[in-house]
Amino acid sequence: MHSKSNFLSAMDGLEHEKVPVWFMRQAGRYMPSYQEVRKRRSIKEICRDPAVVEEVSFLPVRELGVDAAIIFSDILLPAEAMGFDLRYQEGLGPVISNPFGSPSRSSPVEYDASGDIYSPSRAIKIFREKHASTPIIGFCGGPITVASYLIKGESDRDLAATRTLMYRNPSDYNDFLQMVTEAMITVLKSQISAGCDAVQIFDSWAGSLSREQFTHYREKFLSDLFSELGHARSIYFSTSSWHLLDQLRQVKANFLSLDWKNDLSAISPVIGDHVGLQGNMDPVLAQTGGEACNSEAMRITESMLHRKNYVFNLGHGVLPGTNPDTLRDIVNIVHSYSC
Repeated sequence: MHSKSNFLSAMDGLEHEKVPVWFMRQAGRYMPSYQEVRKRRSIKEICRDPAVVEEVSFLPVRELGVDAAIIFSDILLPAEAMGFDLRYQEGLGPVISNPFGSPSRSSPVEYDASGDIYSPSRAIKIFREKHASTPIIGFCGGPITVASYLIKGESDRDLAATRTLMYRNPSDYNDFLQMVTEAMITVLKSQISAGCDAVQIFDSWAGSLSREQFTHYREKFLSDLFSELGHARSIYFSTSSWHLLDQLRQVKANFLSLDWKNDLSAISPVIGDHVGLQGNMDPVLAQTGGEACNSEAMRITESMLHRKNYVFNLGHGVLPGTNPDTLRDIVNIVHSYSC
């Protein structure tokens, strides 16, 4: 295995020289090199070819100087191995034509790993062989977030359709969430076995749950997921979840990745030192660029220099139209600080 990097040292709470930085959704449409790949291949076509996945995943490391790569994939691709019909529609995103509860999908179907033609595990092995010194992050969607797409058939950011099922038929809701949770456990275990250094659980819409609902979700589903990861380094990401801080502290992840809607330095003493923090620049500010963006990168980094277990990131994924030069500037600013 490669020597300890700043990113891995921060993940483990150990001494390191510089504040590490990477960006969620860091290989994407804002990169001209990625756009060239997308001219020839769809997202599904890219994700079916592990050599291309490895290539795309390394682009931000080579071009931006970030401290870790995240494997290129999508949280909903495992849905096809659960019998769901998935397509990506321009301007709308992922669309499921046979959502859970529709006439053709009235009962849960277990994830079939052998039928997952998009599994990134082969690409992770290639990446590890070619870039031994670069940490690689695997990921999956959080169970409630993945389930919300499969229930509504498209994005359900406020979980309205998901909460409707929760209220009308709690038994079906719990059974379906259990099936999705087990699928995500299998997905993550496969990536860990392939050699990724850490995994991030993207639970983007979990913040739309009430405290009581999230407590049930954490105790019944997230606890199972994290307990199955063993000693693997893990990051839990959610948005609009500041009302859940006391609950997030009890999620058994090594790191919490939080959005841009509050001050990490104010949250740090509430979370405590036993959990690392990641974040949390507004991606719209990164898209805007300029002096305000650079000043915010400095402010966030300076406010977190007291923590060994901190990784700079955006508070969500890189937005289309973001200038790669802006991200390079952010990386250089963050790296200018010594821990």
